[in-house]
Amino acid sequence: MKKKLLFLTLLGFALQMTAQNHVLSSGSDSESSAGKVTYSVGLIHYKEATGTGGSLSVGSQIPFEVSETLSIDEFNNLTLKVFPNPTENFLNVHLNSVDDFTYQIIDLSGRTVTSGELNTLQSKIELTSLETSIYIFNILKDNTIVKSFKISKK
Repeated sequence: MKKKLLFLTLLGFALQMTAQNHVLSSGSDSESSAGKVTYSVGLIHYKEATGTGGSLSVGSQIPFEVSETLSIDEFNNLTLKVFPNPTENFLNVHLNSVDDFTYQIIDLSGRTVTSGELNTLQSKIELTSLETSIYIFNILKDNTIVKSFKISKK
C-alpha cells in the first residue's frame, strides 16, 4: 500500500512539472452570435491555419517592428525603408541616395550570415536560405555601421 501511495505521489509531481510554464501577461475572451474567441498573451509557440478567407496565426508573440537601434550623425539626412518585417523570403531596402552603401545581416550569435552592396535606390535582398529567427540588419558606409535594424525572419 505504501508503495502505491509513493508511486501515485511521485506520478502527481511528475505530471505537475510538465504543466504550462509560461507567464501570461494578459488574456481575455469574447463571444457573439458568430462564435467565441479566447486568447492569452505570452505564448511562445504558434500554429498557423490558412484558408480561402485568409490566414490565422494562433499564439504568435513575435515583435513585428523595424526599429532603428544605431545612427551616425553624419548620415542623419539618409532616409531608408526596410520592409516587410517580419519577412519570409526577401527584404526590400529603399534609399533616398546611392552612396556606396553595403549591408550585412548578423544572426543572434554575432555571425555574419550574408552581406552585399546597396548600389541602387531600391534593392531586394533574398532571405530564403536563412533560418527562422531574429537578425540584425546593418547598413554600412566605408565599413562603419550607419544604421541598424532588428529583422524578424519567419
